[in-house]
Amino acid sequence: MRLCRLFIPMIVSTAALCAGVASATELCSRASPRAGAEVTHTHGFDFIVDPQPVPNSFTGCQYGWIGDGNAPSTMEKVITAYYVAGRVRWYEARWPDRPLHRCVYEGGVIAPGKSVNASACPVKEADAQVPR
Repeated sequence: MRLCRLFIPMIVSTAALCAGVASATELCSRASPRAGAEVTHTHGFDFIVDPQPVPNSFTGCQYGWIGDGNAPSTMEKVITAYYVAGRVRWYEARWPDRPLHRCVYEGGVIAPGKSVNASACPVKEADAQVPR
């Protein structure tokens, strides 16, 4: 009985942690830009960043798409940043001409052991925002 009291809270806590990771991934699964998102033309292509700007207390996903701004549903998602209370927790970039990099931030800096292609990641969390 005492073991149950010890292990049940641990199992529940682990499940909640895993659910949080899964829900963050699911939250950031938007496949195309939101209707009415602003299209900008920069560096020779159309780009959508949404939301823009990110509020200081924002929790959620910020996306960047490139492609034909006249047909937003055909644009390719190239950047996703996940925020908690206004701070970037992870940032992922999938540019067509570069390898994927997924950057995980802890304490305001890159966590290389938890990141993919960390050498391509911005070192500081403050620099890991979707460009405008």
